[in-house]
Formats: sequence, structure tokens, C-alpha cells
Amino acid sequence: MDGLPSGYRPNVGVCLINSDNLVFVASRLNVPGAWQMPQGGIEDGEEPKSAAIRELMEETGIVSAEIIAEVPNWLTCDFPPAVKAKVNRLWRGEWHGQAQKW
Repeated sequence: MDGLPSGYRPNVGVCLINSDNLVFVASRLNVPGAWQMPQGGIEDGEEPKSAAIRELMEETGIVSAEIIAEVPNWLTCDFPPAVKAKVNRLWRGEWHGQAQKW
């Protein structure tokens, strides 16, 4: 993937807007009071746009959406130390954080 920063897990996020210009956010089942837009990891060999459509379907059941824009560069965030240790065990890697395409 072009421009992916080294040491960051590739990820996509989706800002879903309907015809009334309302933005979709969902409450997290495992974190009471937390809200999130659809997002998730990019699989090996998968392009960000394909991953975005897959994640949207997996997390919401939505199968009909049009991509109208994409951020030009990867957006990165570093994991706090406690989170980094946990996700590196779960994802079997050595990640500094995530790099996202929206």
C-alpha cells in the first residue's frame, strides 16, 4: 500500500452519510457509553477501498454504499503503552499504532 508508515497496522474507517446528510455512529456493545464509526483492519493483499466496503458490511450489514472521497494520506495514532502490549499480543505483531485511511 502506497505511503503506509512502517510499524503501523493498516486500518480503514468509514464516515457514512445518508441522503439527509445524517452521519452514522453506533454505540459499542463492549464499552458502555462509547460511540464509534465503522472501522477495522486491512487484510493482506486488500486495498483500502475494498476493506472499507467489507468493514461497513461486516459491522453494519449495509451492502449498498458509494465512496465519494478518501483522505489523501495515512492518518496515524500511537497506542498508549498498556494498549500496545495488549494489541500486539492479539494481533501477533509489533505495532506502534494504527495508520488509517478514511
